[in-house]
Amino acid sequence: MILILGGTTEGRIAVKVADEAGKPYFYSTKGEWQEIQCKHGIRITGGMNTEKMESFCRQNDIRLLVDAAHPFASQLHRTVDETSRTLHLPVIRFERKYPPRTENIIWCEDYTDAIYRLEKAGTDHLLALTGVQTIGKLRPYCCLLYTSPSPRDISGSR
Repeated sequence: MILILGGTTEGRIAVKVADEAGKPYFYSTKGEWQEIQCKHGIRITGGMNTEKMESFCRQNDIRLLVDAAHPFASQLHRTVDETSRTLHLPVIRFERKYPPRTENIIWCEDYTDAIYRLEKAGTDHLLALTGVQTIGKLRPYCCLLYTSPSPRDISGSR
């Protein structure tokens, strides 16, 4: 059995490929708001720490992990890594393609590096067009962010 960890465009692609194979699999997302059809998949939701993921893999005879989660989902990537090492499971990391690096873009290692560079450059105004998961990471630098509402935010506001 395969466990696909998604919630992204890459997760949708992984599900499409798995459905074409016609074999059962599990598709896991942290939240419930992604609408997706899984012809041969069993949809599960909710975050998993290493202990939960290892238990799930043992109980469901998982033989392959497909990490198609968001590129910045660092905790999930660590959980997948730890689970794969403990249970000796192969992992396919399916991630998006980024544009080639150019001199016009300042590339940062992480949010801490980005904040350091912003402060060093004396930047006092920042337009951060980002998701809600970024708010806490950028909070040490700024206090006003524009985030695109998620379907969960929209449905919860009715």
